[in-house]
Amino acid sequence: MNLPTTVDYPIIAIGDLHGRVEWLNKLVTRLEQLPEWPSARLVFLGDLVDRTETVKQLVSRVMELIAAKPGSTCVTGNHDHALVNAAALHDRPASAYWVKRYGGAYDHKWTFRSYLDGHSPDYLPAVKWEQELDRLKAAMPSEHREFLASLPWMAEAEGHIFLHNGLSQELDCPASVQLECLRRKVWDRAVVNPRFGTNTDRLFTPDYPVWLGADRTLSANPLRFPGKVQVSGHEKIAAPDANAVRIRIDTSGGVVEPLTGACSAARTSRRCSCSVTGESPFWGWWARGLHTHSSSSPDREAPMRSIRTLALAALVYGGCIAATAVTPARADAQFVTSYYSTPFGYGYNYNYGVYPAGYYNYANYSYPYSSYYNWGGNTTPSGYPQWYVNYMRWNRPYNAYSYPAYNPYRWRRW
Repeated sequence: MNLPTTVDYPIIAIGDLHGRVEWLNKLVTRLEQLPEWPSARLVFLGDLVDRTETVKQLVSRVMELIAAKPGSTCVTGNHDHALVNAAALHDRPASAYWVKRYGGAYDHKWTFRSYLDGHSPDYLPAVKWEQELDRLKAAMPSEHREFLASLPWMAEAEGHIFLHNGLSQELDCPASVQLECLRRKVWDRAVVNPRFGTNTDRLFTPDYPVWLGADRTLSANPLRFPGKVQVSGHEKIAAPDANAVRIRIDTSGGVVEPLTGACSAARTSRRCSCSVTGESPFWGWWARGLHTHSSSSPDREAPMRSIRTLALAALVYGGCIAATAVTPARADAQFVTSYYSTPFGYGYNYNYGVYPAGYYNYANYSYPYSSYYNWGGNTTPSGYPQWYVNYMRWNRPYNAYSYPAYNPYRWRRW
């Protein structure tokens, strides 16, 4: 399957999926309400596999959506790249590096369980693991193998570059050369020339391009490409994050909702805008107080501060943020989330780090949702309201294994 690497507007980019077909369907249902949907092209940012037992259904659904919208595409993520090279889906010899790394460092068992009817693989001994990979390859439909093996490393539009991670500042070659390497799937030390002494130089791996995920910092701090905004996933974040260089939309990581889509209707924008939608009269009043800021505004951080304040107000007033978009002057995007309102309505969507304690326990420490630190507006065992505890932990997840450092009993009394 030859997927396009050049995409026309309007474009909807969708973050890391990791088998979450039910979340994708919910997101598509909401995207279909956008006026841009009938003519939009979809760009999936990779990481289709691992972490969920419904990988097989997810790959089929992505292929279905791409076929239904000609001109749509999907770029490869590090999990897809690992699977393709470990199981030799490209019909070349398997990569010894990825055979070992995919078994030891990736949550691969869910992909096996999806294609092998619940069978969990044995990673050790090594010979057994190689047999498991051969068994997985044989069980995968040929169209899935071909699709995953043919995923491009990037896609581009007039004003955007879509890739899983980001361009690197540690390579001694300009952004234009890096983009050409992505187009040609070239990752060669002699071509990209890592700068001496950098992490990319010391940790250079011929089988793992930094643009696909080897350097996790590139999602947040990529090398600027003049005239184009990079749209990426890879690194899970609490909320969509946009500036004049890049847009990051992996708010799920395959671990917890929401799944996010970013709709770009044109190459550039003349203003920095905030858009808020809600479900109560309070939000209509608050939204009228938010104003767009022109690109010449001396205070481009004002919209972001307004949204942060709005998130806190969601906790205080019990409102629910249905969708929040913050876009800089050259990153014109509307964000749409798969997350529906919760029974408590405490702003669990894009609220810049104010999430229930159970979310942090699950997302960051694989800890089951805690009845001790509850979801709603009830008081915690410390006697403080839940929203206050969440507020005090602004962007600072609770760590069950370093309890004294985050002990709510030691916080200042309400």
